[in-house]
Amino acid sequence: MNKNILIVLNSPYLGGAERSIIHQSSIIESNHNVTFFIPYLYSLQEETLDISTHIKNHSRGNIKYFNYPPTLYKLSRSSKLMAFVLPLFFLPKIFITLKKNHITKYQIVWANGNKVGVILYLWCMINSYSGKFIWHFRDYPKTTGIYKLLWKIFNFQHAFSLTIIGNSYSVSRAIKQITSPICQIKTLYNPVGIYLPNVKPNRTKKTLGIIAMMAPWKGLHNILVWTSLFEKELIDIEIDSILIFGDDIYKTEGEHNNYALQLKQLLIKFPSKLIKFKGIVPPDEIYPQIDILIHPTINMEPFGRVIIEAFSSGTPVISTAKGGALELIDNNISGLIYDPFDNHGLFLAVKSLVTNAETYNRIQRGAKEKLKIIETCFYQQLEQIINNEK
Repeated sequence: MNKNILIVLNSPYLGGAERSIIHQSSIIESNHNVTFFIPYLYSLQEETLDISTHIKNHSRGNIKYFNYPPTLYKLSRSSKLMAFVLPLFFLPKIFITLKKNHITKYQIVWANGNKVGVILYLWCMINSYSGKFIWHFRDYPKTTGIYKLLWKIFNFQHAFSLTIIGNSYSVSRAIKQITSPICQIKTLYNPVGIYLPNVKPNRTKKTLGIIAMMAPWKGLHNILVWTSLFEKELIDIEIDSILIFGDDIYKTEGEHNNYALQLKQLLIKFPSKLIKFKGIVPPDEIYPQIDILIHPTINMEPFGRVIIEAFSSGTPVISTAKGGALELIDNNISGLIYDPFDNHGLFLAVKSLVTNAETYNRIQRGAKEKLKIIETCFYQQLEQIINNEK
């Protein structure tokens, strides 16, 4: 039976979580009717246009918009107490918007992230929604302070069928620590989407790449210091540049605020002619430019979409492999692993790929095989979730 599925996005930005859910929808929509609900902020019209265009190009899903209070969006990524107090004032307005859009007509309501997940969960509970509610966690749930109180919502009675998704087994294990034992928790890997160009230009010198949302936990500051310390050695093994792709894509408060500017200031203290900031660039334009991807996260990575994009493009990965990323990287098989504060170890990993074609090609092949396994898991997991399989 065809189902009406509403996918409610967490943000009007076209980030990794949004790319994943849009590609995912293209797989499920052949049998079901999919509608995207996008938060709209007047100040982010260009970003909203980008994500809407991507949906139209890569999915047959319908698109609707709902007004999201700018003040609430700005604070929603902050850990401040006000981030929980202010939503109480905005909930009635958002609830009215949801009611006007007849949310209850959808057999499946899919919350793609935690900001919108809390709001939708409460709305569905208050309005006795009786369909299937899917809450897709794209990050580890915080468990300290007021968050302990927040997650008690999972103990409330509700009429809908609840499925909670982690985008890696690592995230799913963390979710189990905050939910009721009766909650159904599934794992759904992020799909890579379209295959990226995997033919590398015949370059004598090699280019390293880092692709990341600008946030301290992504470890980009470590890369700047490392490059400055090892610049001579990198040039000696014919590294011609280190390209950093990404920007401050979330205009919200928190430790990540103005991190891109902080990085540029850090580059003045630890100068290197190898470093080049490239801003936000589509993935299919990034990977032909780089020969090796460095994935330098310091904290637990929920999944690591750029890793499987690199696998798809034939770009070997050197990763700290924290959290869910460890499920993707088999050391010395599908990628190389280093400790985030081991500068010499990172250099040796780069050197082993740059100076040894056999190692480079072997890691490429291992990554391609790993991607096949990841994709097989994704299709199996998605089918179980949509068809209510236990």
